[in-house]
Amino acid sequence: PADDRTYVHRDDLPPTDPDAELVEDMARAGHAAVEAPIAWEDRSEPFRDEYRTIARAALAVVREYEAKS
Repeated sequence: PADDRTYVHRDDLPPTDPDAELVEDMARAGHAAVEAPIAWEDRSEPFRDEYRTIARAALAVVREYEAKS
């Protein structure tokens, strides 16, 4: 039947990051906010990783703040 589903768990795959899309959007927004002369797509991965690290730190602060409220 069309509604019949089978789920397979694979231990050989790395765990997925539930915040990956949000962190990526935050990193892109941070890059855009500084009006960088080079487009995000043209930046190297190590450069983008710096923005992702900052985005993760900001997200952690927001979550900590929300947990205290």
